[in-house]
Amino acid sequence: MSVLLKELVGHKAEIRFDEEFASTYRYEILAVDEDWVKISRDLKNGQKEVKLVRVDNILDVTF
Repeated sequence: MSVLLKELVGHKAEIRFDEEFASTYRYEILAVDEDWVKISRDLKNGQKEVKLVRVDNILDVTF
């Protein structure tokens, strides 16, 4: 999946995570390697949340 995610760098997508996160949010995909994805999203209070997530924790991506 990491090869496919690399094509989405710079785009926003809804990402659904496994039960560890149990959430779906719209993230901007910042960077991708073989094991990790760097994503960010804007919070309601105007701050930006940036996460590093293992590719294995992603169930699906909708863009």
